[in-house]
Amino acid sequence: MERCPFLLDNPQDIDGRIGDMLFRRAGFAPVTAARSDNVLTLQELCGYGMGACLRPQLFLPSLLDDERLRTPRTLDCGPGTSYAISFGISACDYRWSISNH
Repeated sequence: MERCPFLLDNPQDIDGRIGDMLFRRAGFAPVTAARSDNVLTLQELCGYGMGACLRPQLFLPSLLDDERLRTPRTLDCGPGTSYAISFGISACDYRWSISNH
C-alpha cells in the first residue's frame, strides 16, 4: 500500500490522527493525493478512483448508497482505532426567536 495514493482527513481531526497512527504502525509515509476536513468530499474522490480513503465502517451506510456499499474493502485496524462519539444538548430550554409570536 506504500505506493497507493490516499485521501486523508485533517491531521487535527480524530480520524486524521488515527490514520497517521496507522501509517506509522505500518512503517511508511502515505502518498497524499488530497487532504480535507470534508468527509463527503474525500468519499466522492475515492469513488472516482482518486485514491484510498480511511473511513470508520460504521459510517459507510450513511455515506454510500446500496450499490456503492458493495465495493469498499474493510480492514480491521486493531487497537487504538476506535473512539466514542458524544452528543450534548443545552440544560435549559431554548426558544427560537422566530417562534415567539
